[in-house]
Amino acid sequence: MEGIALKVRGLAAWVPGLETQAEIGAWARREQSRLGTNPQDLIFNEGGGLPPLDFVPAMQRRRMTPLSRLAVALAHRLKEDLLPQAKLYFVSLTGESSRQLQVNTMVLQDNEILPATFSTSVFNTPPAMASIILGLKNGYAALYPPAKDFSSALRCAVAPLVAGTRPQVLLIYADARSPDEYQSLDGAQSLSWGFAALLETDSSRDSCVDSESIVAAACSPKDLLRHLLEGSHSLPT
Repeated sequence: MEGIALKVRGLAAWVPGLETQAEIGAWARREQSRLGTNPQDLIFNEGGGLPPLDFVPAMQRRRMTPLSRLAVALAHRLKEDLLPQAKLYFVSLTGESSRQLQVNTMVLQDNEILPATFSTSVFNTPPAMASIILGLKNGYAALYPPAKDFSSALRCAVAPLVAGTRPQVLLIYADARSPDEYQSLDGAQSLSWGFAALLETDSSRDSCVDSESIVAAACSPKDLLRHLLEGSHSLPT
């Protein structure tokens, strides 16, 4: 894929227990000695360590999964800078693992699946929820790359910018904490976290990044977040 100049219009992140850009940057660089608490050791229940979503009605908020809460919160932080033609690309490595475990347990124990549980277990639930709640009307894609090939999802997300079919894309990465039953497995998530980047083409090449450089840097979600932060793109306060 030929590289082009991209501008990071906005950047937002949510990491439980961390509040400042310096703390999140240190965590992304794995410099745990700079932090008072090692965030990899933070364990949160589904009701804690997640965005509060005060702008969402309480009844709707209670039905949302942790992954959907992250997607909605991150999209909300950058909504004001969205262009009318912007498309949402949602990326997750583990998806709705807690809901999928519930569905599998129902099948094994009860030989049936509750519709409400199934409806929030599918891959596209988080970006669909963000689109509905925030009134985003330009489509979305749910991408679930291999654990060691996060860059493949990023390449897909920036492709419309490179091809010139979209002037802007909203990239959201999020993963919820994996169920306790999965914590011993390779690739399990120890906490719920995510970030969003609003990317657009930049003809001026001022304060921009090259599309190929960010794809090459995106071996993992943390690597991409670190790369964006090191480019002096500020997180909203």
